[in-house]
Amino acid sequence: MRAGKTSLEEMVRTVRRGIYVTRFHYTNVVEPMKAVITGMTRDGTFLIEDGEIKSPVQNLRFTESILKALSG
Repeated sequence: MRAGKTSLEEMVRTVRRGIYVTRFHYTNVVEPMKAVITGMTRDGTFLIEDGEIKSPVQNLRFTESILKALSG
């Protein structure tokens, strides 16, 4: 996967409500056949509302199919 030409600011402007994750602490495969991974965010996780970064949020743990996460 190559880097795109869209800036961070442009990407944030397109988000109605979401989370901006600056770094993942670790990721591990839970179910290889379903591409399910688990991990945590680290060093900066922020709430995005109406195209603007609004506030920091606590780091969070996730378990999700990477295919499902990237499909949206």
